[in-house]
Amino acid sequence: MKRHLLLVVGLALVSTSAFATKARMESLGQDGANGSFYLTDTRNVFRNAAYINTTKNYVVTEWGDSAATDSTASPEAEGGFFSEAGTFGYGVYLNNTQSGQVAHVESFTGAGPVMVKNVNKSRTAYSDVGNKLDIFVGADMGVEWGANLSISTFKDEGAVTGFERTQTGYGVGFGVLAGDLEAYADLALKDKSKGSATAVADTWDAKLGINAGANYKLRTFTFFADYKKGGIDNTVAAVDTEYKATEIIAGVARVMEIASSSRWFYEVRWYHN
Repeated sequence: MKRHLLLVVGLALVSTSAFATKARMESLGQDGANGSFYLTDTRNVFRNAAYINTTKNYVVTEWGDSAATDSTASPEAEGGFFSEAGTFGYGVYLNNTQSGQVAHVESFTGAGPVMVKNVNKSRTAYSDVGNKLDIFVGADMGVEWGANLSISTFKDEGAVTGFERTQTGYGVGFGVLAGDLEAYADLALKDKSKGSATAVADTWDAKLGINAGANYKLRTFTFFADYKKGGIDNTVAAVDTEYKATEIIAGVARVMEIASSSRWFYEVRWYHN
C-alpha cells in the first residue's frame, strides 16, 4: 500500500494544433492516454465520453512503431476522426490501447501469493491489446452525455513461439458534462490473452475493471477524484493465481490565464494504491 502527495506546476499553450497528442499531455505532467482532469485537450474524451460534444470535427494521427506494446519510449501508431450530425457527435478511433476502458493498471509488475492486493501481474509474456477500436456517440440535451464502446482482438500466428497466441477484449464507457460538474464511468468487461511465451495453455484473464470519477469547477479551481479497480487471474502450468489492484486519486488544480494563448496552472494531488 502506497500513498503519495504530488505537486505539479506548468505552463500550457492554447493552440488547436497542439491538442490531441499524448506527448502534449505527458509534457504537462498529465495522463498521455486519458487526458487531463482540468486542462482542455481532445484526449479527455478517452476518460469521459461526453467530451465528444465539445471536441469534434477533427482528424488526428500519431506516428508509432510496429511494437504491440504501447509506451512512452515506444509508442504504437494510433488515430481516428470525430465529427457531428445535427445535435449528435460521433467518432471512431483505432489503437488507443491504454484508454480508460482497459482499466486494469497494466503497467504494474510483480508477483506474489494468491489474492495479492495492489500488485497486478505483468502481461509481458502474453499478447497485448491489439487492433483496438473505439466508437463514440453523444449529444447535448441540456446535459451533455456521451458513450463509448471498445473492442479489441489480436492473433499472433506463432512465428516465434511455434503456437498461436490470442487476445480478446471489450468495454463500455459513459460520461456527462453538466455545467461545472462532470462525471464518468468506464467498464472493462473482458480482456483475455491466451498463450504465453512458453505455453499455449497459459492464460491472462482480467476481471471486471472499473474507472470512475468526477470533477467540479469552482471559479479558477477544479476539484477532482478518480477511482480504479481491477485484477486478473493468471494461469501458468495449470496453477491459477489471482491478483488485484486498486488506485485512488484526489486533488485540486488551479488554471489561470496569463495571455490569450497561454495558461499557468498548478495542482496538488493525493495518490493511493
